Amino acid sequence: MMLAKGHLNQDENKKAVCQLEIWFTDGTSMTVISDDSWKTYLGGPITYQHIFHGEHYDARKEMPGWNLPGYDDSGWASATTLSLDPTRLKSQTEPILVHEEFHPVSVKNVEDGVYVFDFGKNISGWVEMTVEGAAGTEVILTFGERAYADGRLNNSSNINLMPAKQECRYILKGGGIEIWEPRFTYHGFRFMEVRGFPGVPAIENFKARFFHSDITTFESTFKSSNDLFNRLFEAYRITQLGNMMGFPTDCNQRAERAGWLADAAVTTESALLYFDALRFYEKYIGDILDVEAEDGNSGVLAPGGGHAEIIWGSACITIPWDLYKNYGDTYIISKVYERSKRFVNWISNLNETKDFIVHAPPGLGTGIVSWNDWLSAAGRENNPSNDYMGTLFYFHTANIVSKMARIMENHADYFTYSTLANNIRDAINGKYLHDGAYYDNNAQSANALALFFGIVPEENRENVVQSLVDDIAERQNHLSTGCQGTRALLPALSDNDHVDKAFAITNKTAYPSLGYMISVPDAPGTFWEHWENKDYSKNHPFMGGSTATWLFHHVAGIKPLSAGFDTIQLKPGAYGLLDSVSGNVACIKGNIISSWKNEDDRFIWHVQVPVNVKGHIYIPVENAESIIMEGADAIWKNGRSLHQEDLSFIERKDGFVRFLIGSGSYDFVVKNMARKEDQ
Repeated sequence: MMLAKGHLNQDENKKAVCQLEIWFTDGTSMTVISDDSWKTYLGGPITYQHIFHGEHYDARKEMPGWNLPGYDDSGWASATTLSLDPTRLKSQTEPILVHEEFHPVSVKNVEDGVYVFDFGKNISGWVEMTVEGAAGTEVILTFGERAYADGRLNNSSNINLMPAKQECRYILKGGGIEIWEPRFTYHGFRFMEVRGFPGVPAIENFKARFFHSDITTFESTFKSSNDLFNRLFEAYRITQLGNMMGFPTDCNQRAERAGWLADAAVTTESALLYFDALRFYEKYIGDILDVEAEDGNSGVLAPGGGHAEIIWGSACITIPWDLYKNYGDTYIISKVYERSKRFVNWISNLNETKDFIVHAPPGLGTGIVSWNDWLSAAGRENNPSNDYMGTLFYFHTANIVSKMARIMENHADYFTYSTLANNIRDAINGKYLHDGAYYDNNAQSANALALFFGIVPEENRENVVQSLVDDIAERQNHLSTGCQGTRALLPALSDNDHVDKAFAITNKTAYPSLGYMISVPDAPGTFWEHWENKDYSKNHPFMGGSTATWLFHHVAGIKPLSAGFDTIQLKPGAYGLLDSVSGNVACIKGNIISSWKNEDDRFIWHVQVPVNVKGHIYIPVENAESIIMEGADAIWKNGRSLHQEDLSFIERKDGFVRFLIGSGSYDFVVKNMARKEDQ
């Protein structure tokens, strides 16, 4: 085997443990375990390696046959054995594999001997090179996410802040065609600069390899008549996949690529909705459990730990909860239950927690509320107060633990944590709800998070929603949120009868918006770290997850109502704003399909519900003349329901007729519809 420095131990000596189980054709078997009878050699063609900075390879130093029987290893040294506790070794379950291979889409000669290749999309991976030339010729490959207007490589996002060179060097051995790819590095890139190539390089000389954790066995799909929405869907897909590397990373291009807990938490729901990621997140929950501190806090990184922080650390509860909601498996709850209680108890025991309010000391990046609504579009000065944000997440985690206790049938804990959550909610409303209409500083994030977490009293809901809508209108339908508020914004609007406003925000391509990120001239096709077009990460999923979820929940109209998709909502909230949408959610129960289109005065909707799933389906009706057909049968006419065995009428409300349906395939047609004006 060949060894190199790893992802998290770049400064340590290379070491490995290996056990081979060999089964022979005669039915016998043999176990081979690494020990001091193994041989080592510090040399070979890899002259430099770093997971962030790149790999250097001198093909002249290759040792043909070193990995074959009969090789003369007399000059090799015996391995040094180290003590190891074998009980700590665990299977990672999800391999990281190459999933796509493709050639560049174009190449530009930017100066003598310098060529820049565009691979068409921004990925995590590396490049295989085919080359032929004289021995000793050195080819230099440098990677970046963007190109300047003149075609030159722009690798500023990987050399800024936490620099990663992302450079590979290959020295030819000569004598024919050579095919090479690095083994121990990966890059975040769309563009590659080539220097020193013998002759003129062509697109056929290079092949990109896009790799990530193996979570795409089943994938959900989305397509609509709105090209921007389709591009947002694909941008989130590539951005999230490019940061699924055994654990969810924040970025893939600079010398960071870390498991920030908040980054992971705000995208878990969307990642689970898109991909077959159960085992991936089960493994990551193990990483989170491993970094628990003695007092119960979770730090800010997994792997890594870091200082005690409420919002970032709350991922130890919210990520397992999202996993439970998606799959309905109580094993997940049982695994984290006691740990989740310890996190809430840690907040309760803080000296800064008084009268159920978190009093967070000021300071950026150090305190128990370190980053607030990180990187908000309106700037840090528009953020809600640290005390308010910390207390919101105090409530949110206590509320989830109370729900976990009910699932675990622990009545004493349910009473304790539901009472705590209610007390925190009352304290928030007593201190931060102003004039019964807005929270804290009236920022979008302050109001959206209160709605999203279920803080708002029912009698104040309409006023708080209106405050949120008013602020959005004042900003010409632009958001002002950061990584926490953005997750809450679209569902807070759509779940409170303002899908049109959520649509208007999502349909923007001007700054600040996700559409802006994928529409500017140098956009690499992925979501960014900053709303502004700065020289920071251009592959950061944490702002895009909420929009990805919204496309399924409120545009395609597929939303789970209970854990494991036992009961779902089918409600195309944006039906009057688009010509067509087709969504397929590949959930644990099977494929849920919602495919609808507007055709003249008819709304045509194909729905597929898997076995053992019940659906609350909301069919739009515009007026008394609207008729709903299912196949050849009328199920709604003259303002009333017509009896059907497989559809149970529930109510007509707010422009929809709601039925309860079981598993099966349905084809609905609503006649005499009036199309809404685009907003």
